[in-house]
Amino acid sequence: MILVSKSLFLFIFFVISSAAFTQPRPTEYFYVNDFAYLMSARDRSYILERASAFYKEQGSQVVVVTVPDMGGYEIEEYANNLFNSWGIGSSANDSGVLLIYAHEEGRLRIEVGYGLEGALTDGTAGYILDTFVLPHFFEEEYSQGIVEGFNKILETITGEFAPPKPQYKTWTSLIVISLWGLMIFAVQRFNAKRSPGGGGGIGGRSSMGGRSLGGGSRGGGGRSGGGGASRSSRR
Repeated sequence: MILVSKSLFLFIFFVISSAAFTQPRPTEYFYVNDFAYLMSARDRSYILERASAFYKEQGSQVVVVTVPDMGGYEIEEYANNLFNSWGIGSSANDSGVLLIYAHEEGRLRIEVGYGLEGALTDGTAGYILDTFVLPHFFEEEYSQGIVEGFNKILETITGEFAPPKPQYKTWTSLIVISLWGLMIFAVQRFNAKRSPGGGGGIGGRSSMGGRSLGGGSRGGGGRSGGGGASRSSRR
């Protein structure tokens, strides 16, 4: 009797745990997956058509996903696992980007594949969210914000868009920033010399593996190392 109860408990725990770790599978359209029902039909069609054409022309997959909630996950882990389980981008060059929004948590992220981290840096991803997406999200104009963010991602990949470079008003500011950068570099060099053993430089992103969240794939087998930017849609 005790053995049966224990087995039943373990079975129930396994089912609950599996359910908590499950992410949605991509829709048949793949490039636009509005599980939270926040987008207009016109905008969904626009993203599907443009993303499909972009993949044929540029070889990069840009996928949009909205979900009602993340089941207790942080946006970075959720986005990274979804990106990798769906295989966004090609396996040859990992040229994929995921724009994802979790409605209940109000969390938004651009997740970038390994192959596009040079073109779509973390700073540029954050600038796109701050400048083109969040202003609409603050007004609950989710569909419009997603489309504008999607467009800027495509323009960044093709080189048509880049955020403005910071303007330094005085030489003093430039000197202070330069000295700060030199100091950081010196500290890193010092720590590297003191560190026992080899390998493992400062920086470098891991795949944020661990818990598998399931999900199918119509992507090309691309991978993400956790590059990108996250924001909150709540003021």
